[in-house]
Amino acid sequence: LYARFWMKVLFDAGLVTHDEPFKKLAHQGMILGEDHQKMSKSRNNGIAADEVSQKYGADALRTFVCFMGPLESEKPWSATGIEGVKRFLDRVTRLILNEENQCIATNPGIEPISTELEKLLHKTIKKVTEDIEKMSFNTAISAMMILVNELYKANVKPKSILKPLIQLLMPFAPYMAEELWEKMGGEGFVSLAPWPKYDSNLIADDTVTIGVQVNGKMRGTIETAMDAPEEVALKTAYAVDTVMAALNGKTPDKIIYKAGKILNLIIK
Repeated sequence: LYARFWMKVLFDAGLVTHDEPFKKLAHQGMILGEDHQKMSKSRNNGIAADEVSQKYGADALRTFVCFMGPLESEKPWSATGIEGVKRFLDRVTRLILNEENQCIATNPGIEPISTELEKLLHKTIKKVTEDIEKMSFNTAISAMMILVNELYKANVKPKSILKPLIQLLMPFAPYMAEELWEKMGGEGFVSLAPWPKYDSNLIADDTVTIGVQVNGKMRGTIETAMDAPEEVALKTAYAVDTVMAALNGKTPDKIIYKAGKILNLIIK
């Protein structure tokens, strides 16, 4: 309100060339108390940011506020929620540093990286990049959590994945990101490093789940290759009990098949 007021005053005075201060304005939702009520002294439900920061760290506080939910929604504070985010950041740190604060992330070529992990990295880069642009910060953080979980499952710590991960995490947890970037031998500040790019060839799925219809009604789903031939899709569909029940022992009179999209079986 005040920004618009003063901009219009300056415009009327001929000191600026435009009368609106923003090209785009997003209104963030309010953070409520743990009782789901507006924070106030009378309710004694306020949260002191300084105390939270001292206990969990500024990065955990910042990341949790972004993770709580959609930017525009009202969100109640959760003590257990910030503890979960702190655990996530600690897990990221343990992938890179040992208890002696020494880097344990491995250089390229030392640890084999599966095709699945490489694809997940590029999907994560795409997801986080697009979500930050849309200010969907909570889903961007969720995508990074999934990548971290998969690294733990694979029991690998490759710098080729961890360095771009730290770049993606930097807008949310800048202090730890700078430290971890330096420990991994990153040049300069991570906040000034070029944003990671994804390979469009690596974000395309080899398989896809498509719906199987009988007379236009959905009766099940199958997983096939994107370019699976009709006979392969049919064989897979005939192994689905709900599809066979809908066919009731009949052979389709007509088959409508679009690879990677839909399979429709028509019976009379």
